[in-house]
Amino acid sequence: MLTDTFIEQVIPNLDLRAKTKKNYLGAYRKNLKAALGHKDLADVAKADIMPCLDGLPPQTRYQTLMVARKVFGEAVERGLILESPAKTIKAPKIVVKDLKFLTWEELE
Repeated sequence: MLTDTFIEQVIPNLDLRAKTKKNYLGAYRKNLKAALGHKDLADVAKADIMPCLDGLPPQTRYQTLMVARKVFGEAVERGLILESPAKTIKAPKIVVKDLKFLTWEELE
């Protein structure tokens, strides 16, 4: 089964909120589909996923990796593949900056 066929069928049926499904499909289509969509699900390797993540901002990289982990984990659960190629990819550290609020004096 092609990776694209599997992912496009499985994400809408996952037990996730509607917005999460929409975000997952968007991240897949924008960051993973071109490199992985034409490959057979069983032929996708960690080395295929890594270039898709390279150069992405940390938050986008994190979300895209979560999509890969979720869909390949689902493929493992369904017995379509033996192991998830995304399982051992490390997630980037997300740095949250402190918000700066203006004082009343700075507003004047």
